[in-house]
Amino acid sequence: MAELDAIRHAGDQNGNGIIGKVRLGVRMPPIGEPLCGLLARWRAKHPEVGLAIAEMNEWETQAAIQERRVDVALMTTHTLWPDAVTAPLYRERIVAAIPCEHPLAKQKILDWERLRKETFLVQGWDNSRSARAFYASFMGCGVKFQCHAASKQSVFALIAAGFGITLATASQAEVVFPGVVYRPIREDNAWVQVELVWCPEAEDLAIGRFVAFMRDEAVSRRLF
Repeated sequence: MAELDAIRHAGDQNGNGIIGKVRLGVRMPPIGEPLCGLLARWRAKHPEVGLAIAEMNEWETQAAIQERRVDVALMTTHTLWPDAVTAPLYRERIVAAIPCEHPLAKQKILDWERLRKETFLVQGWDNSRSARAFYASFMGCGVKFQCHAASKQSVFALIAAGFGITLATASQAEVVFPGVVYRPIREDNAWVQVELVWCPEAEDLAIGRFVAFMRDEAVSRRLF
């Protein structure tokens, strides 16, 4: 009887979404606020729901969502595909990541005009031009890019070596990287919006709870 009660209890927990697993796809490591705080609060409320993170570019994320290899993803608005099911999650300010010895590192605040003449190092794969399009939306045409099929950390390493500069989010700037300094950008449009993306046909209750929790927390905290 005790074993039957345990099986029944486990079934009730699974059916209510109390236990389970959420596979989360991310474009950027989930560091800094507000994302770290959101995940910590989710963990505190749902300690029996596991969370597995996979880093991938936007094309890989789209395929993973559609093929149900990940359940939920965090993506910036400029990387979304047309029919993606999304909800706004939060906004982050954008900063400039610059070599310590660069002349712009002496400035306390920067703007697009000062940055426009620099060489920007961006993440980019053969079939991905979203990063370049995103940067160009701020600074217009004619900006010099160098694309690297590499992680953001590898891009920062090249910046520290003096190969160029890049843009980063405020949460990324919380991580100290040797040879790199971060400077705020004094522009009204110097921010990026992060969206929650998921497959509406997903039937797992734990996933539904995760989506509802993140969406409700974002609204209550006025993060966007």
